[in-house]
Parts: sequence; structure tokens; C-alpha cells
Amino acid sequence: MPRFLAGLTLAVVAAFLALPAAAKTASFSISPSAVFASGGAGAGLGVEFTGSGAFGFGFTLPKDYRDDSAIVVQLVVYDQQAVGPCSFNMSPARLFQFRNGKRADRSLSGFAAKNGGIFDVKLDEGVAIAKLTIKPGGDLAGLKSGDALALSVERDHTLVEDTCQTIAVFGINIKYKLK
Repeated sequence: MPRFLAGLTLAVVAAFLALPAAAKTASFSISPSAVFASGGAGAGLGVEFTGSGAFGFGFTLPKDYRDDSAIVVQLVVYDQQAVGPCSFNMSPARLFQFRNGKRADRSLSGFAAKNGGIFDVKLDEGVAIAKLTIKPGGDLAGLKSGDALALSVERDHTLVEDTCQTIAVFGINIKYKLK
């Protein structure tokens, strides 16, 4: 394994291990190679500094999901150029909810990014965790196990706060509360 990938793998594992443990929660991961990318997003979920890159993915809420509880989407993001500390924007773009026997719902009212969607990358690490939360309520009908969710996230490089060049998503983790 090339030294770069070995170091990156250790950084990603360390980032997930450093996350605080919550009582009665579970999680699952989605491979970044199993997502849809558009605009300035490239293979391996590289999100360029030019254009407005977006990517989307879907998942089904597991049987042990506690109905109507918040879901946290954690993106492990790496600054591929690592020329110094920087910040990047990663914001919710779309959220669809699908349930058998129910009309598909589309709402962003319960889908939000921590820190207004601005996340920091430190020079010595090059890795950041972007956290987005899906909360039932508002236009989003109650969430239940078995519901399918399809969501997309976008980067708006035109924001003054977005100073990173090319970033890449190397991990997607979905955390939820247990019944």
C-alpha cells in the first residue's frame, strides 16, 4: 500500500474513533464509490474548487432505528492539496423520503449542516468531519424504520469562507438512535 494511502487510512480511522460515543446509538457506513456525483465532483468524491460540485446517495432506515429520531450524516473529508489550514462549505441540497403506500416527500426543513456548513481542515491533519443532521418535523413527515432516504450535498466554492482547493470525501457514516 502506498505510504500516502496508509497514512490517509490511519487518519480516517482515527477521525471516526475520536467521535464521542452516544448511548444506545448505532451506525452504518456507505462506500463513497457507491454514490452519484455531479458538477465539479469527480471520481472518488473529489470536490473541486471550481464549479459547484454535488453528490448524492440513499439508504434505508434499519429495523432497529428509533422512529422520529434525528439522524447524523458524518462525512470524512480530506484536503488533497494540504497547503495550509483551510475551510470548506458542505451544505444540504436535497432530501427525499420514500415509504410504501405514501407519496414521496421532499423537504430540506429538517436537513441542516453543523456550523452553517463551514468546516475547518487543520494543516497537520488534513482531515475534517463534516456533520449534517436530519431531524423529523416541519415539512418532513415522521421517519420510520423501513423508510428510504435519498439526499444530496453540495459545495459552494463562491463563499468567502470556502478557502480549500480540492477536497475529497473518503468516508460516509450514518448514526441513528436505537429503539
